[in-house]
Parts: sequence; structure tokens; C-alpha cells
Amino acid sequence: NFGPIALTKLLDETQEDYWRFARKGPRDFSVYTEKSSIYETPTKEKFRESTDVLVRWTDGLLYLATIIQVEEEYSRCAVKFEDGSQFWALYKDIFKGPLPENEFACTVCDSSSSQPPDEIVICDKCSVGYHQMCHVPKIATTDLNPDIPWSCRKCVFASATKKGGASKKGANAQAMLLMKETLPYHLDSLTWDASHKSNLQQTYCYCGGPGEWFSKMLQCLRCKQWFHEACLQCLDDSLLYGDRFYIFVCTVCNKGPEFLRRLPVR
Repeated sequence: NFGPIALTKLLDETQEDYWRFARKGPRDFSVYTEKSSIYETPTKEKFRESTDVLVRWTDGLLYLATIIQVEEEYSRCAVKFEDGSQFWALYKDIFKGPLPENEFACTVCDSSSSQPPDEIVICDKCSVGYHQMCHVPKIATTDLNPDIPWSCRKCVFASATKKGGASKKGANAQAMLLMKETLPYHLDSLTWDASHKSNLQQTYCYCGGPGEWFSKMLQCLRCKQWFHEACLQCLDDSLLYGDRFYIFVCTVCNKGPEFLRRLPVR
């Protein structure tokens, strides 16, 4: 784990129910217009107008919204939140509810094939299905036991994330800590700007959602990725906007709980 000696060296070298998680619509503005094949989702008719969905916003939280327009060319949807605000959201940041009872498929690849060692597992909270290999992290065979409740990554984060910092105690907090050991994307696939503050794919944090580096996010000193306040389990107090006076190492890089140290401000 990340201790004082490693810290000095590193400094020398210089990121129950599906709808019960919905929150009020965001008021920050962000529009994603870049076209890239990395946004494409291998799903036909994945999104339709007038569909109620959950949208991950730049603060790392999920909000209830309704799709009002679908733009397949840019793999994005215009969505309307509960407060009446309208914004664009990429496919990757939009989550639908469960399929009808007579349909059975993995929400990631859309395949209905379910054979060992890659069976479809249904989340006990949102009733959405995932192949064992499609979910991140991969679903263990022990989780196939119908007597043992299993929650998908989305629901674990929805249960534990909150403004001011994610939950530190309880089953949801422990499940989130395990989920955070693996990122749902490849860091080396992201295209960053010169200052390493924003990337073309709008992919940040453990959740893989959009973000704004100056809006309550911390940058990992090792991997340089940015992480939302709402997804961090190491905070004792809320972050201030633009406050970067911290030494932070994420769970992935620290191979365990996050490391955080406040820098002295004079």
C-alpha cells in the first residue's frame, strides 16, 4: 500500500429498485459533440425517444431523465431531467431499466446466450442482466447462487455514491471498494489534452462517467486520472471547487483503500 516512503519517492517523480436511486436533475452544463467510434454501443435500437433512463452526470451521480432525441451518428441522446433542463449525454452514460419479463439478454452485448462459464446473471436490485464476462469486474461463479443477493456495478455505485464522499461503512461500501479495484475502461485508450485535465472520451473516475476536473474532482498522483468527490471513500469533508491541495492515490494504483493527504495551505 501507499506509505510515507513510497509517497516521498512518488513526489520526487512528481486520479432495491432501479428508480429509487434517481435524484433531481443536474444544473451544470456540459455538451459532448466529439464524434468517435469509441462511443459506439454494439446494440441495435438501444435507446428510443420518450424512454425513462438514468443518466450519469459530471458529478458522478445518477439522475432520472427522459430521452427526447437520439443521435446515432454521435452515439448520444438529448435528455430532459426532472427540473426541466435539457442536455446531451453519451450512450455510455445512459442506463435503461430492465427488459420485459419475456425477454432475457445481457445489457452490455445484447446476447441472450447463457452457458457456463459465461452465464447471464440478473441484478437483484435493478433486474438487469449481465454476462459473467461482460460485467466489470467479472462475476464470480459463487455469485450464481440464487440464495445470495448480487448487485451490479451500477447499483452498487448508485447506493454508495453521494455528495461529500461515498459511504465508508456497510455492505454497499464494502461492495463498492471491491468494484473500484477494476476500472470499467482502459486508461491507455483515453485521449487527453496537453494539461491532462480532460479527455476526448469524457471518461473519468471509477464510474467511467463524464467529469469536470475543476468541479470537485481529485487527480491520482500515479495514473493521473480524475475522480469524482461522490465516488471517493477517503474524504472526511466535502471538496471545495478548484481545490487541488491534496495528495491522492486511487484504489487501483494503491492496490487497496485510497490514499489521501491534505497539503498545507499557507
